[in-house]
Amino acid sequence: MPEGRAGEGLNGAVCGGRSAGRRWVALAAAVAMQLCLGATYSWAVFVGPLRRLEGIGQAAAQLPYSLFYYVFPLTLTALASAPGRHRPVPKAVGGGLLFGTAWIVAGHCGGRPVWLTAAIGVLGGVGVGLAYLVPVATAMAWFPRHKGLVTGVAVAGFGGGAALLGRLADHLMAVRGWSPYEVLRAFGMAFIVVVPLAGLAMAEPPRPVSAGAVPAPMPPRLRTIAASPAFRVLLATFTAGLAAGLSINGNLRQLGAAAAAGTGLVPAFAIANAAGRLAWGWAADRLPPAATLTGNLAAWTGLLLAARWLDRTPAGLLALAATGGFLYGGALVVHPSAVARIWGADAFVRVYGWLAAAHFLAALGPAASGWTYDSLGTFRPAFLAGAFLCAAAGGLAWRRRDRMSAA
Repeated sequence: MPEGRAGEGLNGAVCGGRSAGRRWVALAAAVAMQLCLGATYSWAVFVGPLRRLEGIGQAAAQLPYSLFYYVFPLTLTALASAPGRHRPVPKAVGGGLLFGTAWIVAGHCGGRPVWLTAAIGVLGGVGVGLAYLVPVATAMAWFPRHKGLVTGVAVAGFGGGAALLGRLADHLMAVRGWSPYEVLRAFGMAFIVVVPLAGLAMAEPPRPVSAGAVPAPMPPRLRTIAASPAFRVLLATFTAGLAAGLSINGNLRQLGAAAAAGTGLVPAFAIANAAGRLAWGWAADRLPPAATLTGNLAAWTGLLLAARWLDRTPAGLLALAATGGFLYGGALVVHPSAVARIWGADAFVRVYGWLAAAHFLAALGPAASGWTYDSLGTFRPAFLAGAFLCAAAGGLAWRRRDRMSAA
């Protein structure tokens, strides 16, 4: 469905006084939800304490996060393929309850790393997968003329939550002397309250009175969407952007080890990531999808090519981390914005859920980069391969820009 038709009714629906107030409540609740749901992306702060406490290796300590990153997008994809229409409030509340429960259960898994992995990776991944798109889709529905910006505002909470809660967890463990399990329990008890309460505000805006005479649009079919040139371009560009961002984020501590700058790179990436979601969201409202996609991937190409010089000094590493976070945040905004503009708000959850399959290939990026580092002692070949991938995907988006304006 073209953007104009999808947004006309909603624009009229949200202009009243009471509705105008409700949309700001919905946006604030969306940010609160995402602040909590982004907590798993701060998992790096738990790795060291868990290794020392449990006597496990790096891979075992990272397994909960690795498993989460497959279960989360798998849940998005499964929901997109499920028949029927799913109302946002039950998904948000149910996902929040599962997510909070996962962290509380994880907090009682001392001495049982397998159960810790299942709690965070499986139960937590399903919870976030259920709830993640609800605040994004709700914010778009309430602000149909500013899809890119409100998407950036909503998902900036996801990146900001990782930075904020990561610093809090660090403080509680390093200064207050809490064990990682005590922190997991405390966070879980907060999540199980905040996320479902915020989820109650995820009601859709009222439809115009005349909407009752208009038949509801047919939900898109996977076969039809997968055959669309626009979807194929988005799948390629999303895979490239995700792979680049995950490869840098997953190896930040190792990037900075030689220059003793590893601890400063993590917050730099997270803060720039949140800022990037806002900035790229603003741009996505003003530029065609092909322009923002190509611009993001062209910047990734330049950064990855420059990484061989940036990784030589602490200042260069800081620039690499911050710029990578900014561009990664952009990739996570320009793609949902493009989906909403091309297929319309009614199809957003389904189409973006299928697009989340890009995570499955992109998640190989950190492991491949790590293997390169273990084998050669440098990330430079991996950065060069990433630059080639981003350049190819960006070129594809630009060549097919005429196909990116309609499904």
